[in-house]
Amino acid sequence: MGRHLPVVGQKRAPVGEEPPEERPPWHWVAIGAVMQLLAWLLLSLLAQPLAAGVARAVAAPGDARSAALVLAGTHVIVTLGIGSAASGALVGRFGGRAGPREAALSGAAAAAVACALTAPQAGVVALLVLAPLGALAAAAAWIGARIALPPRAE
Repeated sequence: MGRHLPVVGQKRAPVGEEPPEERPPWHWVAIGAVMQLLAWLLLSLLAQPLAAGVARAVAAPGDARSAALVLAGTHVIVTLGIGSAASGALVGRFGGRAGPREAALSGAAAAAVACALTAPQAGVVALLVLAPLGALAAAAAWIGARIALPPRAE
């Protein structure tokens, strides 16, 4: 075989030493959950002005219910879905042996952490939204990981 060029930033093990071991797949569940929570928070902050403008345009004056639905739909469905897919793509692409299963588990774990953080204020509502949030986050992360899987050598 021909000689391969080193990848930029790749650390090579000194002569006589073995390269460091790859992270086990369960590490990528925690890494993916943290990445997803950070992406969801950032996307929610960026989407808030847009969602507020859409809510003002869609809702009739004094109709708080439709405005709340637009705001919640934007923050839950759009930003959670995009953040989950992005973190799932990172887990699927760079996770080594970790794949779509670990990405989906990281999505469910991130939703559980988000519900646990809001439980003192939201109470029972946090428990009621855990299943739909977890399902949405897990599905989006799984899809993101499936799309971003590295090409397999055949």
